[in-house]
Amino acid sequence: MIVIEGEVRNMTGNALSYIGVSAVFYDSSGDVIGSERQLCGNILPADELRKLSAVGIQSRLRITPHLHGTHIPVKSDETVPFMIVFSGNERPHEFSVSAYVLDLGADR
Repeated sequence: MIVIEGEVRNMTGNALSYIGVSAVFYDSSGDVIGSERQLCGNILPADELRKLSAVGIQSRLRITPHLHGTHIPVKSDETVPFMIVFSGNERPHEFSVSAYVLDLGADR
């Protein structure tokens, strides 16, 4: 299991409701061996990572904050944490991470 944690800074000049991150994992030949996408803001403590199965971890990381009343927009120049967990069969040689703005719509 590979755990990537970091922060994304909102440099758009506007408050953003949802920021996501995408990670692509590569083998030593540069071939893609997997990818993961997550909303920023969902972080699991180390004890949960140890206890949960790979499916359980992905399920917990995919909980959408706006459905649970915990969503807080990210103001301009503020940061939001992220966590991506990769549980592929092959150990990655390298990875890339990129951030994107996600429009979930006002009615969700």
